[in-house]
Formats: sequence, C-alpha cells, structure tokens
Amino acid sequence: MKRSVWVLGSAWVLMMSVSLMGFAQDVELPLKWTGDGTAKFLDQDGLKTLDFKATIKVDTQGEVSGTFANDEGEVPLVRLYYGQEVDGARQIVMVLVDKESSEPMLFVLQARVLNTELVYGEVFVKPYEAKGSIEAGLYLDDPTAQEIYEDYMPSGLKAALKKCKPVGCFMIHGE
Repeated sequence: MKRSVWVLGSAWVLMMSVSLMGFAQDVELPLKWTGDGTAKFLDQDGLKTLDFKATIKVDTQGEVSGTFANDEGEVPLVRLYYGQEVDGARQIVMVLVDKESSEPMLFVLQARVLNTELVYGEVFVKPYEAKGSIEAGLYLDDPTAQEIYEDYMPSGLKAALKKCKPVGCFMIHGE
C-alpha cells in the first residue's frame, strides 16, 4: 500500500512538473541572466551548502562574462558551452576559474536549463594550472560562447569532464 501511494504521488508530481515546465526559449543576444543559487558539495569535513548569486552575460558578439559570488568573494565565469533546446531543456556547461584563492581552482558546471529560469547540474573541480593541458584544451582565453551538440562535444571539454572530480550539485533560479 505504501509503495503504491508513493508511485502515484511521484507520477502526479512528474506530470505537474512537465505540464508547468514550459519550453526553453530561443536565446537572443545580448543576454543577461541573474539568479540565486545553492550548491551542495562534499569535502573532507562532510556535506557543505553554499548559497551564491550568479550573473551570466553574453554580448552581441557572443562573448561571455559573469560571476558566481557570495560573502566570501566571487569567481569569474570564463567559458560557456550551450546546446540546442530539446524537449524543453537546454544543456549548458559553464567554466569558472578561481585564480585569486590560496589554492586556485577550475570549476566545470555541467547543467540543464529549464524554461530559462531554472538551472541545475553537477559541479566538477580540479586544481587550476595556468599551463595545464585541461586548461589549454578549454581555451580559457577565448571568451566566446561555443555551441555543443548531442553527438559532438569539443575534445577539450570532454577531457575536462573526465579529469575533473565530481564534488556536488547546484541549482540556480533566476531570470
């Protein structure tokens, strides 16, 4: 009995989510998107929660800028990869580099965008190396947004997702 109630409840939540979700809109440049986010990640002390504000900008030339910030500081967005809208969602991958901390880090956020207002996904991380092969493969000096496809992802991005360690998840709600 308990299982059938859980299955019925889950089916209802899924049905309502799909019907209310809408469809990811076509992106028109210039674009500025801001939102409030929460990340949950594991470190040596256990599960941590981090609240932040995200700002993502893409100018008319396709150049990306933005920050992920909280009370402790901010980390710049340096690369953005995006996919086409498929079934109401769009895949994006954001690359952030924290060069200012005592331990510089490279963050890769692999995510989905729903209805242009909800972004959720996984957080991958590795120590930042100015002349590292992963960093070179991501072309961190090129701020141009790059399109990715279901059957094609740039080799540098594939390598980064393999080499970086998954540490948690995040969600951002914005507009």
